[in-house]
Amino acid sequence: MIAGILPVRITGTEGHWQLSRHGTPYFIKGAAGSSRLDGLVVAGGNSFRTWGAEQLEQALKDAHARSL
Repeated sequence: MIAGILPVRITGTEGHWQLSRHGTPYFIKGAAGSSRLDGLVVAGGNSFRTWGAEQLEQALKDAHARSL
């Protein structure tokens, strides 16, 4: 884990799941891919997904720099 990153946690029971980050509900507002993170931030996004781990460390650093 990168220092300073707050993990998102999944809590609840079957059929009643809740994502939380730092103890507060976390709602995904995301996009696919990591090539346009600045646009994601401007659009109000907070998350993105990738399809592979080949460049995952750089993607996570880029996301952290943008508070994603």
